[in-house]
Amino acid sequence: MSTQDRNIDRNAEVARKYIAAIAAAPTATDVDQIRYLYQMRHNFRLTDLEVYAQDVGTAVIRARACIAKELSAVGAPLATPAAAVTFAIEAFTQLDAGIFVAVGATAAQAFGNTAQVSDTFWGAWTVQIDGAQVITTKPAASVMAFLSQDDALKNAPAPDALNGLVGVLTIEANGGDFIAGTTLTNAALVDSFDLVDRGGIFVDAPISATPDAVQANLDFGANRRLTVAKVGNLVGIEGDFLVATVRSVGAATITDGKLTLGYRKFPLQGESGPDVATGLTAAQVV
Repeated sequence: MSTQDRNIDRNAEVARKYIAAIAAAPTATDVDQIRYLYQMRHNFRLTDLEVYAQDVGTAVIRARACIAKELSAVGAPLATPAAAVTFAIEAFTQLDAGIFVAVGATAAQAFGNTAQVSDTFWGAWTVQIDGAQVITTKPAASVMAFLSQDDALKNAPAPDALNGLVGVLTIEANGGDFIAGTTLTNAALVDSFDLVDRGGIFVDAPISATPDAVQANLDFGANRRLTVAKVGNLVGIEGDFLVATVRSVGAATITDGKLTLGYRKFPLQGESGPDVATGLTAAQVV
């Protein structure tokens, strides 16, 4: 449930390891494409990510360090509301029985329930997938009235048995109750519709009109304070895969691209052992 460093001294010197991977240009748009895989031999926590690229095209490049868990999506697929009671999910890769499987885009995903988000409040649905690549949704409650997106995320349920995580869908209602399966997902009363990023940590390479060499770094150190909604799953267990991905919006070009991923053993120095199976929340990340 929680992924955190709250019990470790913020000034502690933590032993970290770094892995370098080639950041080849994406061959498709709007999908996280795998560029590096490593199956870990111990529990671990993502700490840092750096991307370097020479001669980058004008499309934005998003480099990501994430954890592939059995049956779950790799990376952070996005969802789009529609003029219907369903919603769309972009294509993604799933880890299924140790094999990485391509899951095609879903044009009209049904909720499969009649859960309600009360007017002016938030609700959350866990979007899950099984070994047959069937996607379903699981609400936090039949009637939801969470005060914020963070509160909704903290109460999102774990996937059912024999299911993995695609993401957590949050909806804010304003102007009326949102009722799953009845209210259009792009209705005026839907103030926010967001399949929250649970895919580890990412860096967007800064792209200018004239492509040039760029370098960017995300230091996910002990002194950063982040909300639940801004933190993906950062903790893996022995047997999980450490994964590097790239994605682009538009035609991206990379020459001499490189990703550097940082990680450390987990837990350390009295850290609590959170539920690392879902990565749904990240309480008190400091």
